[in-house]
Amino acid sequence: MLDRSMTASILDRRTLRFLDPDLERAYQQETIDQVRRETLVVGPISIVLWLIAGVLLPTFTPIPASVSTPIVVFMAVVLLVATIPIRRMRNLDDLTRIVVPLNLLTAAAILTLAAQAGQFERYAGPAILLQSIFIVIGARRFVLALVLLSIEAVLLASVALVIGVLGTYVVDLFLVVSTLALTVGITYVLETAARTGWYQSRLIATLHAQVDRLFHQYLSPDVAAALLADPGRSELGGESVDVSVLFVDLQGFTAYAERTSPDAVVRLLNDYFDAVVPIVFAEGGTIVQFAGDALMAIFNAPVRQADHAVHASRAALAIQTAVDSIAARDTTLPRFRAGVNTGPAVVGNIGGREMRNFTAIGDTINLAARLQTFAEPGTVVVGETTYAGIAGIARVHLLGTPQLKGKSDPIAVYQLLGLDLASAAAPEADA
Repeated sequence: MLDRSMTASILDRRTLRFLDPDLERAYQQETIDQVRRETLVVGPISIVLWLIAGVLLPTFTPIPASVSTPIVVFMAVVLLVATIPIRRMRNLDDLTRIVVPLNLLTAAAILTLAAQAGQFERYAGPAILLQSIFIVIGARRFVLALVLLSIEAVLLASVALVIGVLGTYVVDLFLVVSTLALTVGITYVLETAARTGWYQSRLIATLHAQVDRLFHQYLSPDVAAALLADPGRSELGGESVDVSVLFVDLQGFTAYAERTSPDAVVRLLNDYFDAVVPIVFAEGGTIVQFAGDALMAIFNAPVRQADHAVHASRAALAIQTAVDSIAARDTTLPRFRAGVNTGPAVVGNIGGREMRNFTAIGDTINLAARLQTFAEPGTVVVGETTYAGIAGIARVHLLGTPQLKGKSDPIAVYQLLGLDLASAAAPEADA
């Protein structure tokens, strides 16, 4: 909760308006929207209550129907007409211009009926007190409530004086005025609480938005969404899942960095990755790490994808196309080599209790890295398992069956030339 010093720093203690004009406008807009919604409910109820009063007053009070009916009908029409400007108001000043005359007319009607009943002392006080409750609810501002309640207190005393009951009514009048004063105090407290509560909710929402934005900037959207939906998924450990892994790395980056200023190197990396990241996300991939000039992404975790080999391969091709437009401005710029491999891996949170990272571990990952080093700059290389998943739509060139580092058996390696998603027949690989 906000303490008094914080409340004093955001509110004018006399008017209870926010010191920041932007905050005041935002609060008023939300308040006006709420008043409009409440009008749809309170307005018809008030009209119905007045009409019921028109039926009951001649029966249970000495007020003749010839007096009560015109007053009741008049108030029903006034309340009905008042809904039009209420729905069109733009700020609390507009609300003031509507509420002041509306409540004064209502108070005048109540006091007139009480006087006509011949028992002003009995009916006027409770009726005005009941009216004050509606003022507290409808005024929305301490100053407005203070003005309205003060006018109604004076109006009550004036009518009592005119009809000659002020002397016998002085005790009841004192009680009414005291109650109105208490209502003013309650209004002040309620509006202070409403405004500080609104400000606190707005502040918390802003902080949550900032944290959420930072959270999503440091984690892939799918990982962030999974953790927010189920915080238990942040625990250390993982599960075995078939994934497609994409590795991209800049060939010639070390030499480029040696002859280029650090600022220019960082700008190049940011330009490249600014083009790469949306492509991976568009294909449903999860970026698990940036390592200098390299990027690793997995598909089929944490969100499952039945055709993850297709998504990973399509992302790799799109990355090379996107980088082409950037590298075209300077032929000496380094280019990405891309490798894609498919197979089982343990996917989950690796690290310690104080810090951890969502990643994938296993031979499938290692082989994807080896395939990437086998690729030429600007090309995509895929392994046997990935080719098996895209064979029906892939155009490839067989690069051979080299003995890759860390593998005991030779593995067929393919350069991915393109994907034909409309093709149903599996083309033969170029020998």
